[in-house]
Amino acid sequence: MNTEEIVIQSLKEIYQQMGIAEEVSPETIIYGSETGINSLSLLLLIVNIEGAVLAKFNKFITLTYDRSENIENSPFYSVANLSRHIDQLLQQA
Repeated sequence: MNTEEIVIQSLKEIYQQMGIAEEVSPETIIYGSETGINSLSLLLLIVNIEGAVLAKFNKFITLTYDRSENIENSPFYSVANLSRHIDQLLQQA
C-alpha cells in the first residue's frame, strides 16, 4: 500500500462514518469546499493516516495544517496534495 492508497482508504472510512456516499480518487477535495469534510473529521483523518503510515513504513510523521496557507496549496486540499506531502515527510524522516 502506497501513501495515496493510505489516504484514499482513510478518507473512505471517514466518509463512511459521516454517511457520505462519494467516490474517492486522487482528485477528491478533502478540505476547503462544500464537498470536503469538516474540521473534526479532518482531525480524525490525520490521526488515521499518521497511524497507517507508522504501521506501513515504520516512520512517525506529523501532519499539520497552517491556516494561513491558501487552501488550494494546502496539503489537505486534495488526496493528491496530501499523498505528495506524506511522501515528502517520509523522505525527511
